[in-house]
Amino acid sequence: MAHFQDPTGAAFSAWQAGSHPGIELVDEPGAPLWMDLMTTDLDVAQRFYAAVFGLSYTDASSAGMRYSMFSVPGGARPAEPHRPRQGAIRAFRRAPCPAGWRIVAMVPVISGSNRPCAVCRRVHHDLTRVLGTSAPDDWLAVSEGERMEAELTPDVCILPCHGTTRHFIRGHIQLPVVEPDPDVFVWSVWTEVDEASMECIARSWSDPNRAATAPLSGWLATELPYEQPTRGLQLTIYTRDPGMAPLLMVSAGSKHPLAGEQRDGIALHRVAEFAELLAR
Repeated sequence: MAHFQDPTGAAFSAWQAGSHPGIELVDEPGAPLWMDLMTTDLDVAQRFYAAVFGLSYTDASSAGMRYSMFSVPGGARPAEPHRPRQGAIRAFRRAPCPAGWRIVAMVPVISGSNRPCAVCRRVHHDLTRVLGTSAPDDWLAVSEGERMEAELTPDVCILPCHGTTRHFIRGHIQLPVVEPDPDVFVWSVWTEVDEASMECIARSWSDPNRAATAPLSGWLATELPYEQPTRGLQLTIYTRDPGMAPLLMVSAGSKHPLAGEQRDGIALHRVAEFAELLAR
């Protein structure tokens, strides 16, 4: 790694990546979401970063402030071509502080609304965006001695069980929040896959183009707070770009309420209800 200073005085660091893809954690609480360069000379900064890193720009200036959003080469996600920009350069006539970079992390909450909830009349603020467990339910059910023979990472679990080996991966079930304001709630859950699927996942784990992998099948291995059991629900697994947990879709033919909520969306009150149910 080396440390540099751009012509406007902003410091930054770079490293020789080799096969490293860069920021590997995205769309998770705490992950980098946006990057801003604060400077007094936007033109100089644009020319420098275009020459060094190949950035391209889209002007988004407003009265009293010049503002330019940037994209890196190949920065658009294959599955989300509408999200190609990674940050911005903003210029002030008089900088409030020396030139420098600011990194914005993903907020792990849904900010909510100032309006009373139509169901409970409470005001829902800063609701947890992602709920889930750090391990499959089956891992939590075995003894400490059995865990010594198993393996658990933040994304994968390998669990020997009665002469066989079971395979689990962590993924996201996204539920659109449709009212009062559009947003997304996420169940971070575990799904069980067969050995062939796990081998496919392992082969493409570090592939920058792994999102092109054909969808896989699995079974939900996390019990969620619904009246009907959720473990064993059939799932389709969509591998996403490195750093992104797989996207899990409940079978379209399922009549489980979870499938309906993933298809039709939920209200903000339901997000608050999830947190209360898990706290019991």
